Amino acid sequence: MKAAILINQLSENALPDELDVLDEVKVFETALHKIGYETQRFFAGLNLEKVEKEIEKYAPDIAVNMFEGIKGKPELI
Repeated sequence: MKAAILINQLSENALPDELDVLDEVKVFETALHKIGYETQRFFAGLNLEKVEKEIEKYAPDIAVNMFEGIKGKPELI
C-alpha cells in the first residue's frame, strides 16, 4: 500500500515555523510505516500540475494533506 504526503514547497531560507511541518510529516510517516504503508513526499509550489502528475504516477492508495500554503503564505491555499 502506498501513501502520498502533500507538503508545501519550503523556501530556501525557511524559518523554524515553516520547517516544523517536516517534524509533523515524520510522525505521519512513522505511523503509516507501522501499518504497512510505503510513503512518498510531494512538495507543492506554484506548479500544481507538475505535482498532480507526480502523484498520479505514484498512484497512492491514500493521501495525507500537510499543505500549509505557497511561498510561506497560507492565504494562497
